[in-house]
This record gives sequence, structure tokens and C-alpha cells, in this order.
Amino acid sequence: APNVFVSVLAVRGRVGDIKPTAMVDLGRPSYRFGIAAIKVGWKTHELKVSVKTDRPMFKIREKATVSIHVKPIHGSPIPVNSDVALVAVDEGLLELMPNNTWELLRAMMNERGLEVNTSTAQMQVVGRRHYGLKALPPGGGGGKDSSRELFDTLLLWKGSVKLNASGQAEVQVPLNDSLTRFKIIAIATGGEKYFGTGSTSIRTTQDLMLLPGLPQLAREGDLFNPSFTVRNATDKSMKVEVTGNVSGLPEKLEAQSISLEAGEAKEVSWSIKIPFGVEKLVYEFSAKSETGTMDKVKFTQKI
Repeated sequence: APNVFVSVLAVRGRVGDIKPTAMVDLGRPSYRFGIAAIKVGWKTHELKVSVKTDRPMFKIREKATVSIHVKPIHGSPIPVNSDVALVAVDEGLLELMPNNTWELLRAMMNERGLEVNTSTAQMQVVGRRHYGLKALPPGGGGGKDSSRELFDTLLLWKGSVKLNASGQAEVQVPLNDSLTRFKIIAIATGGEKYFGTGSTSIRTTQDLMLLPGLPQLAREGDLFNPSFTVRNATDKSMKVEVTGNVSGLPEKLEAQSISLEAGEAKEVSWSIKIPFGVEKLVYEFSAKSETGTMDKVKFTQKI
């Protein structure tokens, strides 16, 4: 069986000398009934998947070398022709919608639901209380003149990466222009009865960051303030000049100068009106410090 259930009934007697009233009895006895699911037989089919990168932090448009090592929990050799599916995705996307589909072993074990009904008259003696759901686990710069314009949330998807006889493989993951954290997940299968999932995270960063906060879509005649966050990722203060150009607008945008302490971020914005008769606006903005550190961003907005 993929899981069994264990139940516990805990009862507490009357508390102290608190006297009941006609409306409430604060010292009355109470009880708690809980059920926990215990996995049975999973380790027989589980693969331990280790995912490591050559370093934890990268610059934009670099390549991360991912090393994968897969082995059964019980120590026997990995089956011949075992492979993994590899995906690298922006962690910000997973914050919006967690993805549990790569928990392959859980899907294969096909957990059974609780099929036992429990009846008790104790709630006629003590107060009714809600203790949550039962039988569920508790919650708990790529170049001086290039602009960053590649912001896809999915870096890589490889449906089949073959493992060698030792259960190892190595894959190159090309990074894009996003300054964020990426999660790299390996879903392993070994024959018809071995499954496992492993993951790691990497981060892309640079000393000066220009982060756009623009909507993907705008309408003709809209009045809004396109904003950018400027972040100083160094341990020293810096003075930064932010300049921008929007192709499709009749007027030029004025440059703005800001001061950033070590690790500080500030927002800069402009007030614009979307003109009529255009299909898109292309924003090209740059931030440059007095020492020459810079970042450039290119963003296309559909009208």
C-alpha cells in the first residue's frame, strides 16, 4: 500500500477551579482528534536525484553547467537507459503558481484517500473546535553597449537527458537577461519502477540593475507613469544617471539623476501619454554610474 493512516485522540480534563456560567464554561474538558498519513513502500521505487551547478551566481547571458547524479535509495545499480527531464524556470513564476507535476514518484504511487469514518459523542461534552485539515502535511551586464531584452521565464526544457552507467549527466543551461533566481529541476526515471525529482537554484546579478515595471499592454490615449527600479548591488554608494528613449513618442524624456547607498534601490518614473495610431512602443533605458558601471534595458509594449 502506498500509505497508511494513524489516528490519535488526546483528551484534557477540566482545568482548575474555573466555574461555568450560564453562557460559557471556560474550564470544561477538551479533546483533539488527528489523523496522519504514513508513506509505505516508497523507498523501494525512489531515485535520489542530485542537481548541482558549477557556481551559485552568474552574470546575464552566461552558461550554467548543471551536473546531475541519480541513484536508487537502496544502493542497487541504476537501470540501463535511465534518463531525466530537465527544466530551468524563473522562480518568480513559481511564486505565482507552484508546479507539482514534476513530483513524479507521488503521481506513480497513487495515494489512497482515507476510507474510515469516525464517530464520537465527545463534542456533546466539550466545545466544538476546528484544528485544520486532517491527513495533510503541514504547510510551512552582458556587454557595455548591449541592452537586456530577453526576459523569458523558461530558460530550458529538455525532455530526455540520457544518464551514463554511473547515473550521471551534464547539461549547459544558457541564461537570459533576467536578474532573478532560476530553479533547475531534474525529473528522473529508471525503467518502469524507479522515479525521483531533484532541484537547485541559481541567481543572476550585476552591480547596477535597472528593473522595468511596465505593463505588457496599453491602450491609445492612456496616461500613465512608466517606472523603473534602480538597484545598487555593491557595498559602496554611487551616483546614477537614468536616461530613456521611447520610440513612438513625439517628446523626449528628461534624464534623471539619483544617489544610491550600498544595497539601496529607488524608483524613477516619467509621465507619458500613449499616442494614437501606433501598434507598439519600444522603451530603451539606461542607468550609468559616475564610475562607468551601467545597465541597459529594452522593452516592447503592445498598444
